[in-house]
Amino acid sequence: NDGVLVHNKCIGENGTRTTSSTTWKGNGCERIDVENPNPGIRDGQIHYHDTKNIKYMFDFSSGTFSNPSTRLRKLTSNYDFQRGLNKALKILGEMLK
Repeated sequence: NDGVLVHNKCIGENGTRTTSSTTWKGNGCERIDVENPNPGIRDGQIHYHDTKNIKYMFDFSSGTFSNPSTRLRKLTSNYDFQRGLNKALKILGEMLK
């Protein structure tokens, strides 16, 4: 996703409480997870785990994943991956503009 994130004071403060939800699954342990255990108290998070279970955090200020691998850069244009990312943003009650 490219764009500027529109969010409230605390990321996910108006979102759904979840300790961890997977919104997309790829090969092996590859997935997108969203966490929002304390809405309004602690920022929610979105992260991508690659096939080696390395975690890449979603940067809400840029609307992209931090230090993406070549595979992750390719995935960001994949329709199903985008749907998973958008589902995670929706769980947090956030959106990209």
